[in-house]
Amino acid sequence: MSEAGEISVDEVAEAHPESNNATRTKLVIATFLLVLSMTIILTACSVPQTRSFDMIGEDFRFSPDTLRVNDGDTVRINFSNPDVVPHLIDLPAFNQHIALAPGGEFTLEFVVDKTGSFPFVCSVPGHEEAGMVGSVIVEPKP
Repeated sequence: MSEAGEISVDEVAEAHPESNNATRTKLVIATFLLVLSMTIILTACSVPQTRSFDMIGEDFRFSPDTLRVNDGDTVRINFSNPDVVPHLIDLPAFNQHIALAPGGEFTLEFVVDKTGSFPFVCSVPGHEEAGMVGSVIVEPKP
C-alpha cells in the first residue's frame, strides 16, 4: 500500500484483474473501431468513383447542363435526344465527340484527368448560339 491510505494503480489492477481485463478489452475494441472507421472514410474519399448522369438534349438545351465530378473519376453520360433534329455533342477537353440522331440514345464514358471547368456544346450550326451548352466541373481529389 502507498502512503497514508493511498492505493496505487498497480494495486487496484492486482486486486481486480477482471476489471482491468475488461477495460483493456474495451480500449482495444474502441481503438479497432476508430481505425476501421478512419480507413473506410479515407478510402471512400480518395478512390475514384464512377459518376453517372442522365442527360437530355432538347429545345436547344442540355439538362442537366452542369456536371460536377472529382479528378480521376469515370464519367458516364447517358444521352437521349427526344428532339426531331440531330445533335453533335462536343467535349473537346476530354476528346469526346458524338452525333446523336433524333430519338437516339448514346452512353459516353471517359475518365477525367485534369481539374477545372470544361465546356461542352452542341456543334450543329446555330445550336450553341441558341444556348445548347454546358460544362463539366472537375474538382481536385478530396
